[in-house]
Amino acid sequence: DSEYGELYKKGAGYTLTLNQAVEIMLRESDNTALRAVLETNDQYLPSDVRALNSLDIEYDINNTDQTLQIGTRSYSSFFKCLYFACYNSKEDSQKILSILGETDFNDRLVSGITDKSVLVSHKIGVFNTVVQSDCGIVYVPNSNYALCIMIQADDNSTTNSHFKELSKIVYEFIVGAN
Repeated sequence: DSEYGELYKKGAGYTLTLNQAVEIMLRESDNTALRAVLETNDQYLPSDVRALNSLDIEYDINNTDQTLQIGTRSYSSFFKCLYFACYNSKEDSQKILSILGETDFNDRLVSGITDKSVLVSHKIGVFNTVVQSDCGIVYVPNSNYALCIMIQADDNSTTNSHFKELSKIVYEFIVGAN
């Protein structure tokens, strides 16, 4: 899937482990890695949607194209579930959050955090090239917080400056409240 990521360039027949695919999917937001994870043996994936019961996800059951439209509230819910290990074990949840804290995407939420020692576990997204998102957990000492921003725009430089400014406003408010 050449829509986002570089794994597709490895070509058909390239092999990697499920763990490697998951790490690439999380760290690089790679769509080919996502497809590889989704197409793995069903024994590794939930057999039903009970996992979604722990999340605050709003979706339209009458959606004819079978896609799940996720807003900021729902997206944040995934991070809340990871943070509190509501579905995975604490160890697995922390591993996922750790991987999400090692991404190279520093032009959105991360850019608004002035203290570069503060960890941000986050996931960027792009929907139909016009909706840009970044959602995650900012680990401010004694004041961890979740922040999720979605912006409708197709100009990355403008969008990234909005992410930076909004993230900075929230960060400075949280830090100032301590």
